[in-house]
Amino acid sequence: MGTCQIPVACCRTAETEQWEQKLREAPWWDVSDVVQAAPDYVQRDRAFLLAAVWKDGKVLKHASASSRADREIVLRAVENSGESLQWASPALRADRQVVRTALKTSADAFEFAAKHLKCDREFVLEAVQIKGRVLQYVDASLHSDPDVVIAAVTNAGFDAVKMHIDIDLFGDRDFVRILVHREGGALKFVDDCFQADKDVVLIAVRSTARAIKFATPELQSDKEIVMAAVENDGYFLQYVAKHLRADKDVVLAAVRNHPTVLRYALGGLTQDDECLIAAGKTLADKQFMAATPRSQNKKVILSLKFTDVDKNTDYANDFVWAMKEDEHFMQFDTYNPNAWEKDACHNHFPEFATTCRGTDDTCGFQVSKNRRSDGGPLQTCCWRFSFRYYADEAVSANGFMIQVQEREGLSPTQELETEMAGQARLKIFRTITDADSFHPELLEDLHAAIQSWYEAGCACPEAVTEIEHFSSKWHSVQQMIGGTPVVTPAMASVVEAVLASNNTVEIRSPHN
Repeated sequence: MGTCQIPVACCRTAETEQWEQKLREAPWWDVSDVVQAAPDYVQRDRAFLLAAVWKDGKVLKHASASSRADREIVLRAVENSGESLQWASPALRADRQVVRTALKTSADAFEFAAKHLKCDREFVLEAVQIKGRVLQYVDASLHSDPDVVIAAVTNAGFDAVKMHIDIDLFGDRDFVRILVHREGGALKFVDDCFQADKDVVLIAVRSTARAIKFATPELQSDKEIVMAAVENDGYFLQYVAKHLRADKDVVLAAVRNHPTVLRYALGGLTQDDECLIAAGKTLADKQFMAATPRSQNKKVILSLKFTDVDKNTDYANDFVWAMKEDEHFMQFDTYNPNAWEKDACHNHFPEFATTCRGTDDTCGFQVSKNRRSDGGPLQTCCWRFSFRYYADEAVSANGFMIQVQEREGLSPTQELETEMAGQARLKIFRTITDADSFHPELLEDLHAAIQSWYEAGCACPEAVTEIEHFSSKWHSVQQMIGGTPVVTPAMASVVEAVLASNNTVEIRSPHN
């Protein structure tokens, strides 16, 4: 608790000096025991007591009345432990300098200050700037003083003092503006009218981005407010309205502040080059990336697990980022259905309960809601229509689908995507894992399997190629069509490449 120089007095007895030596050697938590064990005349020795309170201020409670009225002893005690003020004489509990000193180590010391100091606005303003939490001990009349309350909030934070603020202040617009500027999260506690006040909400979100959660739904969808929030903390992109997660201005502002939130973007922006560059998810040499054309012959569709909170799983996100940075896969023209807002003509669980398979004759949406004038999918279209459109486009360009199966198996949506890919005769490469985290080396084996398929003339598009990545060793390599294992010359290079890496590729057809 500190070291001290014990004052030297004249005519000290040898026994007093022995007790002082015990104080020097005792840890601070044993000082009280030493003082109480000392003889009365030693306890009344001023130098002895000064040394004791220097190590443990709470020893003051064992001091005599005259010692509790000794300003030097009390100042030294409260400097060590502010709550020792409670044992000071009434005159010293009314001494401003003594109270100030006590507050420096404990806000609770103000509980023991003289009553008239708790009503003194000037002194209270000074006190809350030392320790904001003293607001709970000041006279109730000052709980409604805006200057006192704001000073307390500034020092200790809103959460520490909110229970001691007069409720009427939460309806005072001038006070509320200053309050949310200091602590945006206080928007949660102010009168409802201010949660619908755009000016107040803007001030709040510029102070604390999470304050957007306490604004009215209308203002949570206001672009200016959302921009202010994500510029402050891009992380809150995940909480804003879906149409703004598809707004490029909003997404760019968010990822420039917090690059990893690009995963929460919609409307295809997770694949937008400018957004990717802002998020730092492309190759460091952007000129090389710009000079590397995407092969229009190699169109790829991704089939990923989609959670119930409108985003990919962490494993799927890591897979996508690895693909974007891979020197082979970055050249593919890739479509990720999960990057777009998922509207649907029918919402059923499981997905197979719907009859929609993404074609004009099965989709419940009108053609005008699905197709642009050039035949491409509108942003308002059913996600199954968009998926089937890109599946057909990929087939015509000798493309394929990469399906990421996580340890829990395919999701119902992925099972439906498998069926629709089969109907379109789109080749499927399925990665299978029992791991919780993505391992980049999986892409090497995936690329080898894809390259071998191209070298074989894109044979057997109806067969599913499965690349298994298990925690244990990989198993055998085989192709299965109609339940019968076969090894064809076309697969020889795949088998050779995979066996060389001790990994497994199993090929089978899901469509009998």
